[in-house]
Amino acid sequence: MAFAQSPTKIRKFAVELPGLGPSGANRIGQYLPMATKHTVKFAGQNTDLYDLVATKFSQTMHPDLPGKTQFFGYTDMFTLDQKYLAGVIVAKRGTPTILTVRNLVPPKHILPVDPTIMAGPNGQMVGDLPLNRIATHLHGGLTPWFSDGTPFQWFTPSGMRGPSFMNVPGFPALPNTGTYYYTNDQSARLVWYHDHAIGITRLNAYAGLASAYIITDDFEANLVSQGLLPDLVGIPLVIQDKGFVPTNIFSQDPTWKWGSPGELWYPHDYEVNTFSGGTPNPKGRWDWGPTVVPPSVGTLPLAKGACAIPEAFFDTILINGGLYPVVTVAPKRVRFRMLNGSQARFYHLNLHPESKTIPGEANVSTPGPLIYQVGTEGGFLTSVAVHRNDRPIPLDPADSTGTCALPDGPFNLLLAPAERADVVIDFNGVPAGSSFILYNDAPAPFPCGDMRNDYFTGAPDLTAFGGAPSTQLGHGPNTRTMMKIVVSGGNGDSVWTSKWLADLNVQLKTNVSVQWHPRSHAHSERRLRRIRPPDPNHGNLRSERSQQSGSGYLGTRLHGRCDRAAKGGSHRGVADYESNCRRPSNSLPPGKRATHPATARRG
Repeated sequence: MAFAQSPTKIRKFAVELPGLGPSGANRIGQYLPMATKHTVKFAGQNTDLYDLVATKFSQTMHPDLPGKTQFFGYTDMFTLDQKYLAGVIVAKRGTPTILTVRNLVPPKHILPVDPTIMAGPNGQMVGDLPLNRIATHLHGGLTPWFSDGTPFQWFTPSGMRGPSFMNVPGFPALPNTGTYYYTNDQSARLVWYHDHAIGITRLNAYAGLASAYIITDDFEANLVSQGLLPDLVGIPLVIQDKGFVPTNIFSQDPTWKWGSPGELWYPHDYEVNTFSGGTPNPKGRWDWGPTVVPPSVGTLPLAKGACAIPEAFFDTILINGGLYPVVTVAPKRVRFRMLNGSQARFYHLNLHPESKTIPGEANVSTPGPLIYQVGTEGGFLTSVAVHRNDRPIPLDPADSTGTCALPDGPFNLLLAPAERADVVIDFNGVPAGSSFILYNDAPAPFPCGDMRNDYFTGAPDLTAFGGAPSTQLGHGPNTRTMMKIVVSGGNGDSVWTSKWLADLNVQLKTNVSVQWHPRSHAHSERRLRRIRPPDPNHGNLRSERSQQSGSGYLGTRLHGRCDRAAKGGSHRGVADYESNCRRPSNSLPPGKRATHPATARRG
């Protein structure tokens, strides 16, 4: 009875995709600020230096939201350009980076904090510590232990430090500042950095303490010079789902006491599936031990303030901070660097033409231009994976509810939380003015979903069950029609796609034979694993595990220790798990697993 939905009058495709730097600003001033680079000599090497500050700010996120949205975020110390996802860094392999982060986060959090989560030895809890702790972690980076940003390497503005905190030896640090040394001794790839403080990782990252970190190398630059990649950086696509406080928040969530309408919303109340005494709750989302069948034995009363949700799914899609954005591209091959930056939501992506009869919706019966995937978070693939956009989410025929996908596919392009995909989309020969919809149909949780987490045009009114009202045409909430791509006029590429693809595959194979070192690679790349073998885009090494809990299943992600010198175990990507380094114990009510509407795949 306390799950709030975002305002229902948010128009889709009303703002442009925020791009890199001020030149990439959209009509409401959104863009991704780059961090300012300086060069210093450190440990005998030329080293790139970036100085950031973590603080609170407000920003207009969409013309239809009832107010500005407050965030925590990284801000460049030299430009003081406060924007969502600010601090993008482009690094070069072999040139180390020193990142300094000054902590000016205020003592009061902008989201509901669970004070009962473990935060240290001898029973120490989050409520025993300041709430403005931060620990910057380079996700996917090869870093020395003192710069890894593990959960106990936190520090506060007042000078308190976690038991594992250590600044870069030999580099001067200002008060209330953390310093981090990144070797950049990795092949080209998109990594990213975000907060990782124990007990509040999920909240700090959701609040905005995250940004992109792109590592380039000579091999990648050579591909660009040969015309085999469109450019060195490409167009970043940081994909997230979020919830925004509605104007009628107190009728939806009576105990809400954080942000005002238009600001970020986060679940904080457990709606039990069955009340004491056995009365079913139609709006329930969580099993409560004493009322499950058979009942749990020895269940203690819920601790005061407990509100950590093992998995959080939201109703509004943001890409680079833009809500349901539009991007215009030339009629040629275009590079996109995708990151799933959501708390727990998977994305199964296809590209479809925009419907000619229903504007803003995807014509899911027709494939759009091919997606050529050249890389993952593990770097470049050994050969290009071709996604033909003709493969809806494969539903499990053995599941009578119709909400479960086959966890091993086959898929088109599937991104688990924290996974990345480096893709080239071929718009050659596409007429000017053509438009396409980036479309998602993954259930949430994955692989067995709850229909209340699937938002699309014409969806049934689920308010009686704690869900959203029916989504109206052209508006949110919507987690399916994510972004609109419009093709402009102009000249296409001079090289035919067939030759481009053949030449690129030759180079990718050469790259593997030159750079592959079987004995040391597993350690230097943090024991990346081969997963989901049926999919061609998983034929290289990956750092993210794609299993997820949900729909009655316990989590299957492997969890190592929260704080360790080298993260040799599988890397967790679901932020709600990372916050407390424990497995979820939720299950979704079977009665809420209505048929996944994959056959009625309108927006």
